[in-house]
Amino acid sequence: LTGHSLYQTKRLRELLETFDTAGLPVMVLKGTGLDVWLYGGPGRRSAVDHDLMVPSDHVADTVRLLQEIGYACVDPDWSPASGTHDPDYHAPPFRTSGDGVPSFVELHWRLNAEDKTQLIDDAEAVTTAMWNRAEKTTLLGAPVRRLSPEDERLYLYAHAGKHMVHHDP
Repeated sequence: LTGHSLYQTKRLRELLETFDTAGLPVMVLKGTGLDVWLYGGPGRRSAVDHDLMVPSDHVADTVRLLQEIGYACVDPDWSPASGTHDPDYHAPPFRTSGDGVPSFVELHWRLNAEDKTQLIDDAEAVTTAMWNRAEKTTLLGAPVRRLSPEDERLYLYAHAGKHMVHHDP
């Protein structure tokens, strides 16, 4: 677990540095961010993928950047033009196995789906407000934005609720 987490931590730092160099704003949701910020990691909490959120108007640039550094969408038919409309709020995973070990990015542009069955009525407005309250900070020495403490809790509660309702036990 620790070896895998440390490897994924290294990959995340590389991603954040690449986003910064490209001038693309990014927020880390869950995963390694929580491992470092809340659990005293890296390496204390398992992370399967990197959940990264970008503003919706930066999705196409972000996809190009991910492709340039060796990530490919697991759904070859998905594109930013077809995928940034309801009910989608994140792309299918992007995958790389740069040095033989897979690493996944789940690219988000909204907090949640625009869907009447969801907990959030206007996900776009809520996401914009969260971006406005996000704090500029660093993660693993790389610049990143972090949800405000209140928004981070709200996001994690909504995410946990979604898993309890929409996934098998």
